Amino acid sequence: MDAPKFAVVDFKTTGLEDSDRVLEIGVVLLDSLGSVEGTWETLIDPDREFHSSGENGIAADDVADAPYFDYIARDFAELLRGRILVAHNLAETERFLRSEFSRVGVRVKDGGVGVSTQVLGKQCFSECSEALPACLTAAGAPAAVGDSALAVAVATATLFQLLLPSCKAAVSDAEVLEFPDEEFEQLEESGFDPVPRLESGSRSAACVQVLEQCERIDDPLLAPNEIAYLDALVQALVAGALTPQRRVELLQIATQQQLSPADIGALHEIFFSQIVLSAGQAEWIPALAAELGVADAIDSASDMPDIQLRAGDRVCFLGVLTLPREHWHRRAHEAGLIVSGLDRNDVCAVTGALGEHGGLVEIARDLELPVLDERAFANLIGHIASASSTVDHQQTVPPFDLSEMFPWCPPESGVNDIAAAVQHWLLEQASTPLVEISQLLDAATLPDGLAPTDPAVSTWLQHFPEPLTATVENLRELPGVGEVRIKRFVYAAVLCAYDQAITRQGEQIYEEAERPSETMDLAAGWLDLLGHWPDLEQIYVAQLAVPERLGHELAAATRPGERLVARAVNEIAALLHTDTKRRAAIIAGRATGAEHLQELGDRFGITRERIRQLEAALLKELRSDAPACETVVSACAAAFSPCASLDTVFDLIPSLGARIKPDTGRNLLEILTWV
Repeated sequence: MDAPKFAVVDFKTTGLEDSDRVLEIGVVLLDSLGSVEGTWETLIDPDREFHSSGENGIAADDVADAPYFDYIARDFAELLRGRILVAHNLAETERFLRSEFSRVGVRVKDGGVGVSTQVLGKQCFSECSEALPACLTAAGAPAAVGDSALAVAVATATLFQLLLPSCKAAVSDAEVLEFPDEEFEQLEESGFDPVPRLESGSRSAACVQVLEQCERIDDPLLAPNEIAYLDALVQALVAGALTPQRRVELLQIATQQQLSPADIGALHEIFFSQIVLSAGQAEWIPALAAELGVADAIDSASDMPDIQLRAGDRVCFLGVLTLPREHWHRRAHEAGLIVSGLDRNDVCAVTGALGEHGGLVEIARDLELPVLDERAFANLIGHIASASSTVDHQQTVPPFDLSEMFPWCPPESGVNDIAAAVQHWLLEQASTPLVEISQLLDAATLPDGLAPTDPAVSTWLQHFPEPLTATVENLRELPGVGEVRIKRFVYAAVLCAYDQAITRQGEQIYEEAERPSETMDLAAGWLDLLGHWPDLEQIYVAQLAVPERLGHELAAATRPGERLVARAVNEIAALLHTDTKRRAAIIAGRATGAEHLQELGDRFGITRERIRQLEAALLKELRSDAPACETVVSACAAAFSPCASLDTVFDLIPSLGARIKPDTGRNLLEILTWV
């Protein structure tokens, strides 16, 4: 049997009481995969007085020429027969459906027939409200709903398309809508045509001018199918308001281009941001945002910083931006600016999510550099006098061999720019955690330019508190993210590594760079455990003239041996975060020979050979990936004779008696001896 198709329905009514009537019907027909097949809408004369309200937006004059329900009942039933009913508030929709058909002598099965996107949305996005716009936002789709019944049905169909892949079990429990044959045949073919609501199609001349003249930014991340959709979107907007019918046409184009509703939402955000950068705070911007379903993307006007840019000034760009990094580099060069990595001599830094902290943006703020968003930067460069001919336009970010920066991009891959590196990662490294893009990345750090408050980013962080531990395959499984946003996430991670690299190649701006390196920390701890680390009292007795700066450093480095031992404890504890119970038991039983392999195997229901393999793997990690443990062992071997008593060892280095948690029942010295 063929898979059932769907009918997404919404009603506008005179009220919510049992005596109230339907005023308007909107239907979107979907095939079994959720693709749009067609739409149907009509106003209905309720044959009673009613009050126009903000809920229905319909006046008595609007339905003066509309048919009664019984005139269109057969056509409406024909649309619904054999399809699964889908509605956002399914209970209310079914109630009015049964009520209207009962008035013309046709029964509709009570309850349990259709699918509620309100219920499915709550299951998938537990923290969002039940309102349709909130569910759309949580799902990453445009949150444009509109006033008419068809507009609501189109928005509901969009949400259903997003939910369908992850809610097939719930859909399989639904039943197709059927009407008793004899009752259906009694319905008359009235010949009345549907009377759709008249939609306002006007758009301000200023808005149309910006839309027509807005240069589509050459974004290297956009694929041909995404560009095709954006071109269709511009044509639809220039033609007039995004009526439900135009929205359906755009949905059909998106389906043809293999774009999900989440991808549509991401493309609307990108397009709207580009329009805002062109039009600023034009009065028609909020209305356009509502049409595109990106009202949350409207922010207050950027505060103009108290700086002035001049040709020859240095600026840097941090993290992912609304417009491509290449676009801003070109505009900065045309204005006579020098683009650099983050540097103390920069006049300002430009980033995407202005309110967020962390990464290089945080360092820029520590350096007291003005941190601007793109709109503020665009305003500043718009006031720069024509670039001086003496400015060296070639002075820019240092060139990099991407195959050296990113070893996963070998020279034979043909990768020669950041966008190509992103595409290569998506194709060849989809199962690799994003943190492995570069050694400069921290798994727990969200790349600069991404806002945690963005719904898609929030979903990412909810599932992966350390965001860069996620793979592209992981991200593809998250609801409401989509391929367009995944590309942006990977792009942000690659840019984060790139920005770190070009910054490190320039001046050392990190405070951490002035501190001892990791190897020097190990060396200082080793010397201290051997008794060769001087303290300030010894220096004072020796009457040595210590420079003030070194005195502060020595004071801060008191007892580096204790820090080294604490680090060794942390290295062992970190290894116990994986397979905790078995690894802790192996350490407890094998470090002092208290348990044999067979005893441990019996406890966990595995063979003694498997226990031996687990022990060998644990020892290998401790010997190869625990530099502090290795250094402590070396220091102890040099400081104590093989026959030294435990009391002697613990008197000199008490911290070797620290117990390892999760509790192994063994102290650090016992474990290091075993290692």
